[in-house]
Amino acid sequence: MTDGFGTLADQVKQIQDRIDWLVNAGFHFLSTESGFSEFTHPDCSVMVAWMNATADYMRNKYNRRTFIKAHISTVRHFPSLVIMMTPFCVYMRWRLKS
Repeated sequence: MTDGFGTLADQVKQIQDRIDWLVNAGFHFLSTESGFSEFTHPDCSVMVAWMNATADYMRNKYNRRTFIKAHISTVRHFPSLVIMMTPFCVYMRWRLKS
């Protein structure tokens, strides 16, 4: 939903513009995946910011749900996620341990 270029504010604006387009096309909820591809990702704090921006915008502007699939393999280590204790990250950590 973003090309990853520009400032974080530019990227969030791209996400919001694409959400507006999808909602205007008649979609009632949003399901997306995180990262650039299956094997590459931006900085964890940037990815969490995109996820939060997406979910917040859908909820606050349209009162609609967002589902985001985050691929995390067992061989990856993302130390910045420990610091970024948003509800989304706490949920991911709990699900990985159980």
